[in-house]
Amino acid sequence: MLGYHAKYFRAISHWHLGENAQKEAEKNAKGMGAAVSYLKVAVAKFEEARPFVNPIGGSYKTNFETKLADAVALRDKAFNDNRSIYYESEIDLS
Repeated sequence: MLGYHAKYFRAISHWHLGENAQKEAEKNAKGMGAAVSYLKVAVAKFEEARPFVNPIGGSYKTNFETKLADAVALRDKAFNDNRSIYYESEIDLS
């Protein structure tokens, strides 16, 4: 359970960074490249948590799948907006 929470909250933190960066980019007409970068990392971190949540199941898995779907949808929207409106480079998060 502890391993799952460590992976899950790391993914959630990147998701929140991406969500906030996307809102700021839409408001200020810049910064969508950063939003895409954060959201790509968020989805990758969610995928790292998947092997931990599958054995737990139940409401943990339901919540996880919902958050992952939200992160994927937001990532895809930010990516498409960046390709068609903002044309910004992604940032290096390594």
